[in-house]
Amino acid sequence: MSTHDKLSSAIDSFGAPENTIAAVASPRAAGAIGVIRLSGPESVSISAKIFTPAAKNADFPPNPRTMTLGFISDPKDGRRVDQATIVFYPAPNSYTGEDVIEIFCHGGLLVTREILDLLSAAGASPAQPGEFTCRAFLNGKLDLAQAESVLCVVNARNRNYLDAAVRQLDGSLSSPVKSLRRKLIDLLANIEVAIEFSDDHSSQFSREDMQAIILGAIDGLNNIINSADSVRLSNDSLKVAIIGKPNVGKSSLMNRLLGKDRVIVSDIPGTTRDLVGDYIAIGGFDFLLMDTAGITVSENTIEAEGVRRTHTFLKSADIVLALFDGSCSWSSDDDSVLEAIETASSFCLPIVTKYDLQRCLDISLLSARFASSQPTFVSSLTGEGLKSLYDRLNEFADSRSRFSPDSIILNLRHRSLLDAALSSLSHCIKNVFSVPDDILAIDIKEAADSLGKITGETTSEDVISSIFENFCVGK
Repeated sequence: MSTHDKLSSAIDSFGAPENTIAAVASPRAAGAIGVIRLSGPESVSISAKIFTPAAKNADFPPNPRTMTLGFISDPKDGRRVDQATIVFYPAPNSYTGEDVIEIFCHGGLLVTREILDLLSAAGASPAQPGEFTCRAFLNGKLDLAQAESVLCVVNARNRNYLDAAVRQLDGSLSSPVKSLRRKLIDLLANIEVAIEFSDDHSSQFSREDMQAIILGAIDGLNNIINSADSVRLSNDSLKVAIIGKPNVGKSSLMNRLLGKDRVIVSDIPGTTRDLVGDYIAIGGFDFLLMDTAGITVSENTIEAEGVRRTHTFLKSADIVLALFDGSCSWSSDDDSVLEAIETASSFCLPIVTKYDLQRCLDISLLSARFASSQPTFVSSLTGEGLKSLYDRLNEFADSRSRFSPDSIILNLRHRSLLDAALSSLSHCIKNVFSVPDDILAIDIKEAADSLGKITGETTSEDVISSIFENFCVGK
């Protein structure tokens, strides 16, 4: 049984490879365009049952990779469901390596669902999560590491991570792993020849040559791991804590940054008594802004609990925006804000708010406390200073995410397999001059198998199934 047949039959969570599958490939929401994808041997015949080209006497399927306008209709009664375009990607030059039809209709939950129902009635099977990419892997269009990078691209939340994921889709991880594995396989072949023809000294492979190859492989593995370690910024959003005394303008600033009324704003101090968060993208980076309860000493149980939650969030925040009211003199609550900052290991930006009002705050007090980070002056009412604040947030995110252009994204599976290969080769190099060839071959084979699991050449069926189950339907 071939690797393709073995893996195809083993992944029970997916339908049979000979089935034609269909799924909505665009988000399940109202939008300008919806996309329905079919893949399999009957893609053309199934889509022909529900699609009629607008042009009379038009060929079907249409010319490959060209858009054809037409109508989606129910073959039972001729009822038109939508006007749409269709694109044909013949095998093997498609995403999955099979015949693929993509239907571009109007976006919307109802229309895409009705078209998918028509395709199912015409003979298509519902696609499972990740089944399209799994078929691409089984048909040799992608190796397993490249298939996993598809998920990295989809889930990318900052530009640098996206760049690394796209490079990985092109083989930035697969290529060095496959190269190292080939060298180990060649070394195993030479060892087997030496064992088979032990009396023929001309076929002997010297231990010095073996040592050089193994050391080179160890260096190669360390290079991959070190490259990944240079990616300091995870793909998670940067958490931003907006703190300050009551009525300093935290909620107003958050609403202004988000461009919407996310938080209730009131002149009454202590309006916000719990954590309220929302996301914002700045310069290609994703931030989670968190409005917090005003830091103060209070005997009110609810308000005190809000302050406690503020202190808790500060411990996990990446950035702290410490707000100080520019229209008021310094107060004991401002001292409490400074004390709260001392407990946070985060990068802190002092913000002077209400800068459109009369300026009463002694700025020298802030300059002395934040010698390395001068205050940013903002007005949530007029928008003054917001660009400067956006720039400073973006600069911090960029400084945290700088890494080599050749950096690699390693998930836990990749890292554990690289560590296993490194361990096997390290054990081998210690014994390279002291044990028989067949013993050394065991470690070398284990290392080669570990690397093969990264790209899918030696991966078990259960692992492959679990990987693709993490994908969304339609991908």
